[in-house]
Amino acid sequence: MALKAYVPVYILPTDYKVEDVLTKLPGGRTLKIGVRREDVEHVERLRKMDGVFVIEDPNEIPPIFEKHLRQFREKDGN
Repeated sequence: MALKAYVPVYILPTDYKVEDVLTKLPGGRTLKIGVRREDVEHVERLRKMDGVFVIEDPNEIPPIFEKHLRQFREKDGN
């Protein structure tokens, strides 16, 4: 629905490249999971969609908020 309303969509997928990943489970155990080629292909399809932005690092999030807040303020006149 967001894209239909011209609202940009940002996703932070965990599976944007084929590799084995170690993740920590509740309770402290470690689990090895494999990112499949199919998973990566789905992310690439999303990356190609108008209005969808794939980010790969959580540090990219604050500047995105700052950008949209700045645009909102400029539009609103504040």
